[in-house]
Amino acid sequence: MQVLELARNAARDNKKTRMVPRHIQLAVRNYEELSKLLGDVTITNGGVMPNIHNLLLPKKTGGRRICQFFSNVPVKKLLLLLSIYLMPERMGVVLLEDEFLGQETPLQKILSGEVALHTSALKRLSEEDAQNPRKEHLQAEMSKLNDEIRRKK
Repeated sequence: MQVLELARNAARDNKKTRMVPRHIQLAVRNYEELSKLLGDVTITNGGVMPNIHNLLLPKKTGGRRICQFFSNVPVKKLLLLLSIYLMPERMGVVLLEDEFLGQETPLQKILSGEVALHTSALKRLSEEDAQNPRKEHLQAEMSKLNDEIRRKK
């Protein structure tokens, strides 16, 4: 079961929808325990594992520092920083507009997504209302959605 899962992930990493023996080979060789267990097993049509010289691999020093920084920061503090960045108005923090010069701010992206969602719901309700004009609750929901859209634009 675990080999199939790893092979499926290897296929997905290679942007393939079908698993082939090559994906099983990659899964087994990249998983330490399976590699030790099946080290001398030959997988038919599995190919060979790529051997990239260490000088050609990207250095990992920069990423490690970032990971060490985040590992020292408590989770609550990280969540607070993320919430300030994503919803600065709610936290009483003002972000400079120059940070997002020519780009949508995170709040604008969220609001535009909500407007699109409300608009599609309004369209669905209006189609349903056209089929059943006697249902008053549809009219009430449509007016609520219209108000929400106007507020968020």
